[in-house]
Amino acid sequence: MAPSETSGFAEDDKPLSYHGATTNAPASASASASERMIATETVINVDEAIESIGFGKFQRRVLWAAGLCFTADATEVMLLSFLSLTLQSEWGLTARQTANMTACVFAGSLAGTLILGYLGDHLGRRPVFLLSSAIISLFGVFTAFATGYASLLSIRFMVGFGVGGLTVPFDIFAEFLPTSHRGKHL
Repeated sequence: MAPSETSGFAEDDKPLSYHGATTNAPASASASASERMIATETVINVDEAIESIGFGKFQRRVLWAAGLCFTADATEVMLLSFLSLTLQSEWGLTARQTANMTACVFAGSLAGTLILGYLGDHLGRRPVFLLSSAIISLFGVFTAFATGYASLLSIRFMVGFGVGGLTVPFDIFAEFLPTSHRGKHL
């Protein structure tokens, strides 16, 4: 059998390439002008597209979101110093217990970075960013309602877990930043 009999195309018909994807439709006279035009466009990769768009409103919004996350992280660390001193006098905690409270936040941050970073790569950065924000907000409020030392440790661990996910907005920002701006903004 000749190729034209098996595929239904004439031998001189070739598959069309649309932005890297290939179709088996023939480039015939019946194809519209827009289809023929699309078939001849240049294919660029994502980095080239981001570079051609440049630094604009979207990148500023992502920078703002990432900046708020870094501010929340810094505030969380600062809050630990006030919280540990206050609870040491109010609850009669020892220096070792207040150090354990701080260590719980950083242990949670380590676990959160490992788990939420992995999830950000596999489920998408935006859902993990929103999840991290929700964890920090929810368990941050729960901190005010902690009734004892053990509950406070578990709550602060979860706050740290959420803080560990705050590396995701930095990744989002780096991915959408044109290479010509990375040295300035990162």
